Amino acid sequence: MTATGPAQSTNRLSLRYALYGPSGLRAGWRALGFFILLFAAVESQLGYILKVEHNVFGEGETSGGVLFEKALLFGCTLILTLIVGVFEHRSLADYGLPLQKILGKDFWAGALWGFGILTANIGLMVLSRAYSFGTFALTASGILKQAFLWMAAYLAVGIAEEFAFRGYLQYTLTWGMGFWPASVVTSILFGLIHLDVQAPWQAIANIAVLALFVCMALRRTGSLWFPIGCHMTFDWGDAFFYSADRTQVQGHLFNASLHGSPWFSGGVAGPEGNIFNLFLVAAGMLLLSRIYPQVKYPVAVAEAYPHDNRGSLNRETH
Repeated sequence: MTATGPAQSTNRLSLRYALYGPSGLRAGWRALGFFILLFAAVESQLGYILKVEHNVFGEGETSGGVLFEKALLFGCTLILTLIVGVFEHRSLADYGLPLQKILGKDFWAGALWGFGILTANIGLMVLSRAYSFGTFALTASGILKQAFLWMAAYLAVGIAEEFAFRGYLQYTLTWGMGFWPASVVTSILFGLIHLDVQAPWQAIANIAVLALFVCMALRRTGSLWFPIGCHMTFDWGDAFFYSADRTQVQGHLFNASLHGSPWFSGGVAGPEGNIFNLFLVAAGMLLLSRIYPQVKYPVAVAEAYPHDNRGSLNRETH
């Protein structure tokens, strides 16, 4: 009995140390629990959601179907975040979504950046003869209607996906391991959820790199509104305006076509899968750091200035 007693006590202490830090349950476990609950909530109802989507909006990728699907994802994320926020005594603003800044200047700045990066990519594809516009796929009256509908749909995509991956998850992991390690984790997860049997590995890697760019925007602007705007117009331009990623997309603007090597065209993934994307995002991050030189993300401020009165960071190092 005397031999096993100390060993059992040591094991209990080791388990407690692995689970709990100075501030309670460690950030990694909280983030993992959040991700599992969100994933389980979405996956458990995914078949029903897709069935309703197809019955109401029809087959293929429609603006109404995308809006419906992403609205449900945002609803699940919002409810779970609000519940966790009650226990952690934090607000939506703490998790990167201050409602007073909704569709404010950071959102529109992000929208310009997202469309600008994509347009530069398309320009390089045209120069390398990897992309051609083709003919118009819509009538004059249909252009404005579809442009608005797809903008609304991709606004829902931006809000839902940014809040799911760079809201509570980003905040909590930053508190536990620092901003950039947390950004790598959330960006890899974001890339992995886009896995598809048709998507080349370059596309998944590029999506993760794009996610790092919006993480940097979150760090420098202090909220998710810049990333949401960036996400919205990048996807809108890709699927609707330039029609470069239009697999089953109903209501795209051009009958565009991709040519040549997948390294330039991106293959079935379009601009998200080509080599230009990597360099443009790297250049974008450098330019963003010059235009937005100050760190404004609350947890990152405390990390960057640990001895400053701008905040304190109780990192889980013990």
